[in-house]
Amino acid sequence: MQIENRKKMKELVEKEKIRLEEIQNRIKNIISNPDYMNWLEQFSLKYPNVNSYEFYFNDKLSKEDKDNSNDLALLYEGINNYAHDNYLYPISDSMYSGYYRIHYNNVGYEIGVIKDQRTITLCKRFDSYDDTFIDFNDIMLNRKQPNTDYITERLQELSNIVVGFYENNIPLRAIKSTLGKTITNLELESQEKLSRKK
Repeated sequence: MQIENRKKMKELVEKEKIRLEEIQNRIKNIISNPDYMNWLEQFSLKYPNVNSYEFYFNDKLSKEDKDNSNDLALLYEGINNYAHDNYLYPISDSMYSGYYRIHYNNVGYEIGVIKDQRTITLCKRFDSYDDTFIDFNDIMLNRKQPNTDYITERLQELSNIVVGFYENNIPLRAIKSTLGKTITNLELESQEKLSRKK
């Protein structure tokens, strides 16, 4: 019985690994060539606000359009992976859990997720964009943002300082607490500056 359970568990783990690998391959396919973005450009002309959940159940859409609107979640995940590697962070507001602004072929898009009972991906088209939008060509080519290496180097310096403190018998909890307070204070200052600008 125990051997049988282990065998079933191993099969389930293998199936899950294959499923996750397939998802990663689909994400790579979506963000590494222009096909998906060309579809989105045409589709968003007719539907400038796409909701992946509602559109998947829209009987007026073709199967391809339904599947592609559902794949907005994979596009978001690909953008999110690129952004994470380049220290670009999703924008949060009262509607989204987080969203990114991208542009491609002179069209801007706001792509975000809402997480409630289910995760819904939203995409809004803009016929103009500014420098707060990430160039999708950078994502397709996995091109580093101009300050990525600089940030990586500075963070490594910070990491080395923290390791040095630890090696000099400063308790980890004290380091974590102090850094946490500093970060909280900086976040408050940043929020105050933003509210003064509005």
